[in-house]
Amino acid sequence: MGWFTGLRNRRRAEQLVERAATAYWAGGLDEASADLTAALNLLRPTGLDSPGSAACLNWLGRIATDRGRFDDAETLLRQSYFDQAPAAAPPDDHITIATCLNNLAIIQAEQGDLDEQWRLLTRSLAHCEAGQLVVPGMKVLANMGANLLDAGQPGDALGLFEQTLQIARAVADGSPMVADQHGNLCRALIALGGLDRALEHAQLAVELHEQAHPGSADHGRMLSERATVHHHRGDLAKALADHRQALRTHEAVDGSDVAVAIDLNNIGTVLRAQGDTDAGLTHFQAALQIDRAIAPRSPATATDLSNLGTLHAVTGDLATAARLHAEALDINQECAPASPCSSLGRTACCSPCGRCSIGRQSASWQRSTATSPPV
Repeated sequence: MGWFTGLRNRRRAEQLVERAATAYWAGGLDEASADLTAALNLLRPTGLDSPGSAACLNWLGRIATDRGRFDDAETLLRQSYFDQAPAAAPPDDHITIATCLNNLAIIQAEQGDLDEQWRLLTRSLAHCEAGQLVVPGMKVLANMGANLLDAGQPGDALGLFEQTLQIARAVADGSPMVADQHGNLCRALIALGGLDRALEHAQLAVELHEQAHPGSADHGRMLSERATVHHHRGDLAKALADHRQALRTHEAVDGSDVAVAIDLNNIGTVLRAQGDTDAGLTHFQAALQIDRAIAPRSPATATDLSNLGTLHAVTGDLATAARLHAEALDINQECAPASPCSSLGRTACCSPCGRCSIGRQSASWQRSTATSPPV
C-alpha cells in the first residue's frame, strides 16, 4: 500500500471514529459499531496507526460491555492492550494505556474479581498521574470507589466520591460528568443509611441529565438512581413512577436491552413489595426473556430466575420456586462463584430486594472509562 493511500485511509478512519462517537452518545450502538469496524479495517493494513486501532478496539469493547457481552468485551480490550498499545504506543502515551487498563478493570468488576479489578485500576491511575490526566484520573478514582463499595467499605467509597465530585465541578460544573458523581455519592449514602442526603444527590443528578441529555440512557440511569432512594425510604409509588419512566427512556434508546431488563426487574421488585404478584411475575418473566437472549447462563439470568422463584414462593408454589432457585444457584456457581449477585447489579433497589450489592450496580452503571469519550 502506498503512503498516500495509507494516509487517506487514516484520515477516513478518523472521520469514522468521530461519527461513531456521536452515534454512541446518542444511543446508536449499531451505527457506532459499524463505523468502528470499518475504521479498524482501514487502519490495520496501513501499519501506521496501531494506537488508532487500539482506540477502535477500546470503543468496540465498551459497546460489547454495554450490551452485556463480557467475553467479547474482554477479548477486544485485551487485544487492544496487549497486542496494540504497549508495542505501538510510546512509553509516555499514558492515555492509551490508562484507558485499556481501566476498561479491563470494568470487565473484572462484571466478573466479580474485585482484587484483580483493584490492581488494574491502580495501574491505570499511575498512568493518569504520570500523564497529568485529570478527567481520566477522576473516572478511575470513581471506579475505585465502586470497587470499595462492592467490597463492603461504603465509608471509604464515600471519601473517594466526594473527591471525584470536587474534580468534576472544577473541570465542568453543571455537566453530566458532575451528575455521575452525584449518582455515586447517592449509592454510597444509601449503603451508609443517609437517605435524606442520598435523595438530594439523586435529585441533582436527574436534573443535570435532564438539562444536558433528556431522554438519553444516562437520564434513564439517574431516574433509576432516584427510584432506588424512594424505595429505600419506603415510598413505593414514587419508586414505581421513576422506574417506569426509566423503562420508557431505555426502550427508546438503541442497544439498551441490558438496561431495559434491569428496569423490568426493578418494576417487578416494587410491584412485589406492593403485593401485586401477577404484575410482578409478568415483569420478571419479561426480564428473563431478554437476559436469556443475551446470555442463557449468566449471573443476570440467574438473578431473574431467583426473582421468579421468590415470587412463586410468596404465592405458595413451592415446587416451582425450588426449581427456579436451584437453577439460579447452579448458574451462579458456574459463572460467578465470587459474586453471588448479578454482575450487572440487576436492580437499583439492592437492599430492599436483597438481590445484589449497591457497589455492584455502581460498577455497572458508572461505566467510567479512562477517557471521555474513549480514545
